[in-house]
Amino acid sequence: MQCLRALRYFSVWSQVPMGPADPILGVAAQFKADPSTQKVNLSIGAYRDNDGKPVVLESVKRAEQIIKEKKLDNEYLPVEGLQSFIDASIKLGYGDAYYAQNGKSIAGCQVLSGTGAVRLGFEFAKKFLPQGTKVYMPNPTWPNHHNIARMAGLEILEYRYFDPKTRGVDFSGLVEDLNKAQNGSVILFHACAHNPTGCDLTSAQWTQLLDLTKKKNFLPFFDMAYQGFTSGDVNKDAEAVRLFTNQGVSIVLGQSFAKNMGLYGQRTGCLSFVCANQQEKEKVVSQLKLLARPLWSSPPLHGARVADIILNTPELNQLWLSEVKMMANRIQLMRVSLAETLKNLGSPHDWSHISKQIGMFAFTGVGPDHVKELIAKYHIYLLSSGRISIAGLNEGNVKYVAEAFHDVTKNTKFIGAYRDNDGKPVVLESVKRAEQIIKEKKLDNEYLPVEGLQSFIDASIKLGYGDAYYAQNGKSIAGCQVLSGTGAVRLGFEFAKKFLPQGTKVYMPNPTWPNHHNIARMAGLEILEYRYFDPKTRGVDFSGLVEDLNKAQNGSVILFHACAHNPTGCDLTSAQWTQLLDLTKKKNFLPFFDMAYQGFTSGDVNKDAEAVRLFTNQGVSIVLGQSFAKNMGLYGQRTGCLSFVCANQQEKEKVVSQLKLLARPLWSSPPLHGARVADIILNTPELNQLWLSEVKMMANRIQLMRVSLAETLKNLGSPHDWSHISKQIGMFAFTGVGPDHVKELIAKYHIYLLSSGRISIAGLNEGNVKYVAEAFHDVTKNTKL
Repeated sequence: MQCLRALRYFSVWSQVPMGPADPILGVAAQFKADPSTQKVNLSIGAYRDNDGKPVVLESVKRAEQIIKEKKLDNEYLPVEGLQSFIDASIKLGYGDAYYAQNGKSIAGCQVLSGTGAVRLGFEFAKKFLPQGTKVYMPNPTWPNHHNIARMAGLEILEYRYFDPKTRGVDFSGLVEDLNKAQNGSVILFHACAHNPTGCDLTSAQWTQLLDLTKKKNFLPFFDMAYQGFTSGDVNKDAEAVRLFTNQGVSIVLGQSFAKNMGLYGQRTGCLSFVCANQQEKEKVVSQLKLLARPLWSSPPLHGARVADIILNTPELNQLWLSEVKMMANRIQLMRVSLAETLKNLGSPHDWSHISKQIGMFAFTGVGPDHVKELIAKYHIYLLSSGRISIAGLNEGNVKYVAEAFHDVTKNTKFIGAYRDNDGKPVVLESVKRAEQIIKEKKLDNEYLPVEGLQSFIDASIKLGYGDAYYAQNGKSIAGCQVLSGTGAVRLGFEFAKKFLPQGTKVYMPNPTWPNHHNIARMAGLEILEYRYFDPKTRGVDFSGLVEDLNKAQNGSVILFHACAHNPTGCDLTSAQWTQLLDLTKKKNFLPFFDMAYQGFTSGDVNKDAEAVRLFTNQGVSIVLGQSFAKNMGLYGQRTGCLSFVCANQQEKEKVVSQLKLLARPLWSSPPLHGARVADIILNTPELNQLWLSEVKMMANRIQLMRVSLAETLKNLGSPHDWSHISKQIGMFAFTGVGPDHVKELIAKYHIYLLSSGRISIAGLNEGNVKYVAEAFHDVTKNTKL
């Protein structure tokens, strides 16, 4: 009987150390595991109502209802995102007047909330600012700012910001440090609601910093994650941004809609650059797209649609502004209540700084020992720095929290895609039903953990590796939710760069999805290629493939397309996969399977996972990237899973801990909506069966179009053999036409395809396949392919 246990003569990941818990999210995990009924979570930066419950704003509910009524699809957004959302975000950030005069010279790009804004902005700075440019950050700042800058390869310096004695801004220290800063440096500013201190600059202080910025030729990078959520007024909270831009200063602005719209898990944000003119703006956008492509390919759809509707619908916009003001007012009320209650309890300390600070967070001044006691004795969870989220307070717990703080401090001192047959995008019925379940459950939009939605991860792993293997080995498979296929490859390559021996090479098929190369380069990996496609036979060059991999360095990472090879549509046979399995064992390769089309290839999810299961059932440790863009049509929702086969559960936990550390500066937490949809479909038997039938239907329609195109070309009397199109498999076909043919097809027939001759079969339907065949016949009949 075949052994299903994943045993290997050595483990690839045995040297991976356990990663430390994230300083913020680790505390949240402790809180979740605490069974106490009195526990209070003051660690996480997410708004709660007066009953301590997550809030879905009424404006968000109405926007989601509009989306549902419009029966919108789940197509990919462009790399730069939803343009109407970008424009509305820029207008919100810079103000109506500035936007009216300068909007055409502001380069904008949709990003993954605040993390994505800083990440993409820092990548851009690294690439285009002079070598040696430094980034100055306030001390303290959001811890992830440092992680992101390090990952982008930037040198970080700090400027003083917080004075623990006054528990306010150390403005003289700030100015002194920035006066000494290198001219032309990037200066990271918190536009409002400084995180973690809650201490903001005055208008006069911002004016002084504006003068200093001009004098030193700084590039200000404003991180504005709390617009409107600070004072309750979106215009007041953008005061610093508008002061600088109205004085002609070029800035970078990162915006997040996590807090002010409660779209935490939907990962919705915008990054923008003030440029000199429209031409410069277009160049900047073009480069942002190139950098974003290997980071996340395209940004999440759902949250952008919600924010777009709210910002561009006057009635909903007014409702949202009133809700933002309500949230800001409740937080300020809780600040005052906590400080007053502590005073009334007879505390020997001055807590007035809490009510003077602003925004979601407060630097209380309690130290690490106080924090430990608050957690152990009172089940009150906060950061070791003493930072608390005021949003976690409410009328039901503020007295309890005050009494606990008083008790532990009273005697101490403290410190500071697919188309249907009409050519239209498809939303699967299984997806519609899953979204209806989400709506009926009235689920919130809270952040997911860094690793993602665990039930979705487990279901994805089971789908990829198979029921039998999962039953025996599931506890030793390390999984992490990612941003579709791009995110799987990106996080996997970052992990390989960090933990595989220096000099380990990545071998990719030639050709492969172009973004594979972008992603590997961004991760700093050395790329080599192995032959895959034979243009003469228009099939797999298997002898060339084997010859190249036999010469490959032992221990290399080998990127395999598990099924539906992109771009050729040429897959390996079972016998060829078996030969590659033997070669993998002999050369001690680490196979990285990119499985973006499971079920979408043959119509059978098990058949399409044949190669993955062949390798794992033979005890080979693999890395597997899965995407639900194609097979569930969740293109714009950015839904995927990355997994590693480990030696045991202990090694698995170490790998997951390190994946979380790497994912944190990439996207902080993954998008929520698509993961919920996929989770419900995979874990609800009735919906799962419906989905499997829909996947088979899509695969069958694509195969029918392959045959139809090839047969129509034959019937038209084409001198060429087009049978390779019907023999290839999956969404794409390498037609064999050349760049000149492509130009003619575009110019004469308005048929758009890649210069390589690759076409998406999914774009064909009964209404256009004859027209496409006639066009191909016309441009090729007198030429060689």
